[in-house]
Amino acid sequence: MEAQKTIAESNEQLKALIAGIVNEQLKLLLQQPPPDSKKVADLTVAELRTLITQIVDERLILWLQEPPRLVDPEDLQKIFESIDSHMWTPPPGAPTGSEMIIAEREKWRQPM
Repeated sequence: MEAQKTIAESNEQLKALIAGIVNEQLKLLLQQPPPDSKKVADLTVAELRTLITQIVDERLILWLQEPPRLVDPEDLQKIFESIDSHMWTPPPGAPTGSEMIIAEREKWRQPM
């Protein structure tokens, strides 16, 4: 029980630390002046790398602020049940999909 408390406390401390860093980075990004209008072809390799790094950093910060929602297992189970209930099984002796494709191809190959 002691170890679980320690892990839970560590997780909360880590979340708080990440949230603080994210907020600091977001403030810094908002303080930066907008980039000059410049064509990518006119950028040096160093400027292009800086631009790419900046865009990735911005997206990571936004992602950390609002991470993707996890799917609820109950909702997922309902989806699977719906798929199962709407699945169609062909009658016995019906041609398979590949057999239908082969038959259609043979029709096209016959001379008119």
